[in-house]
Amino acid sequence: MQRFTTRGILKSLFFAAAMFYLFFHAMHGKQGIYALMREQHRRVRLQEELTQVTKERQQLENKVSRLRDDSLDKDLLDEQSRRMLGDAHPDEVLVTQ
Repeated sequence: MQRFTTRGILKSLFFAAAMFYLFFHAMHGKQGIYALMREQHRRVRLQEELTQVTKERQQLENKVSRLRDDSLDKDLLDEQSRRMLGDAHPDEVLVTQ
């Protein structure tokens, strides 16, 4: 019959506590599994934001290129000036976004 000694029980408890500590930090630590999942979600969210900002930038670049002297779009210039100055003729209807 095997006897349980105090020393053996303490070794087992120490080993169990060490394993719990390592497992806990592997899951919840600064570089653990949950931190990895948070960073992956953050990466997806930032990638979507980058796509949106890139699209807006391309639209603005297109608008700016049409306002340059060498390729002046008179309709766009008229639209921008009326919008900025709030100027319209009495018989005109302004549609804004």
